[in-house]
Order: sequence, then C-alpha cells, then structure tokens
Amino acid sequence: ILRDGKSLDQVSVKPVTHYPLLLDDMIFESEEFQKFKAKRELRVHKGKQGLGIMIIEGSHKAPGKGIFVSDIQEKSAAFHSGLKVGDMIVAINTETFINISYDEAVSIIKSLGGNVKMLVTNPKEEDKCQADAEAKPALMPRRESVSPSPAKVAKASPVTKPKSPAKPA
Repeated sequence: ILRDGKSLDQVSVKPVTHYPLLLDDMIFESEEFQKFKAKRELRVHKGKQGLGIMIIEGSHKAPGKGIFVSDIQEKSAAFHSGLKVGDMIVAINTETFINISYDEAVSIIKSLGGNVKMLVTNPKEEDKCQADAEAKPALMPRRESVSPSPAKVAKASPVTKPKSPAKPA
C-alpha cells in the first residue's frame, strides 16, 4: 500500500507511465510493405452500409499482384476516407492483402466491422515514385574559375568621365 509519495522509490514494481504500442498499430510498419513508396494509411468506419467499394484481383508493374478498388459508391464510408478507384489494398487491420485471392479478400472485408484501418497505394503514384528514384541527377555544366585577361576586364568595365562641379546660378 502506497500511503505517500516518499514511499514510491521503495516499491518493487514501479507504476506504468509508458504504455507499449499495440501490435495492430505496428502492422503497417512491417518490412513487406516497405517496397511501397506511395502508401497511404486510411481510417474508415464500416457500418451497416459496408465500406461502399467493389474490388478486383489484378496486377500492375509497380506494385505487383493484388486487390484493386474498381468502384466506390458516392458518399460511402470509403468515399469519405479518401480511397480512390485504382488504389491497391495492401493491408486492412492486421491482414495483409499482398498475394491473396479475390475470394480471400472478399471474406476478410465482409468480416470487418466498426473502425477499419487500411493501407493502400496507387499504381500511378508508385510509378512516379519509382521513376523519381531511378532518375539520374541532371548534369550541371562545370564552371571553371579562370580569371579573365586584363584587356577583357578593361573592355568590360564602363569608363565614366569625372563630373565637373556644378556652377552656382
């Protein structure tokens, strides 16, 4: 029993002041998702109306094989979360969507309820990130610091005549 603040240093188990992150909060930091440079994290509430999306199984050169959003109902939960047609679903909550089948994806999405955390990427944005990473820096002309000849300096400098003092009127 802790009766005063002075006894706190005598307690064998100190009070918890820092709580560890939940594994659910760290799933999107997984190494398998690091290859996606244009990934976005979305939070959406799935109610009775569902998420309001249609999905297809597909493949794209940048992100690879996966589940893509083919349609979004206007004013649905997914619409308001910022999900876009063409986005690839990388993960939902603790489930990875990398290399899963359409049927597995539908099963996972149907089982969801309440607050949903999605990790998505867009193939066009992935292409752009990949192109930016592969682009070589532009060549810059080399500027040499050669001092110009005295003749060029004299020629380039404007010659001014001294002004005569103004005469009183």
